[in-house]
Amino acid sequence: MIEYSHVTKRFGKFTAVDDLSFAVQPQEALALWGPNGAGKTTAIKCLLGLLRYRGLISVDGMDAGKNGRAVRRLLGYVPQELAFYADMSALDTALFYARLKGVEAGRALEALQQVGLAEHGDKPVGALSGG
Repeated sequence: MIEYSHVTKRFGKFTAVDDLSFAVQPQEALALWGPNGAGKTTAIKCLLGLLRYRGLISVDGMDAGKNGRAVRRLLGYVPQELAFYADMSALDTALFYARLKGVEAGRALEALQQVGLAEHGDKPVGALSGG
């Protein structure tokens, strides 16, 4: 379970996230929509333990602010702007990141299958939709 409880993040006098509270139960999904500057990325960076904040964020009972590295191992985050080689295939990109993380090559293909991209594995990343 992921739980935000009265989370606030300020940058100087600017409040990026203001008293955010919600819970995501196991097997549920959550999407954050809003205009640029609404605090979506800031809220996620707090969850990943990358920013300090007021309030509490917990993931499976772990305090994200104190256990950022352990929380990041449990979660996946895909930003809209990715640092991929546009001419590298989707499969080669998955294999590249698998090697960086010490993950078996077969898991890279499994990951593509899980997100519905296995049939596009030979296509350049730059030719795939970001949506």
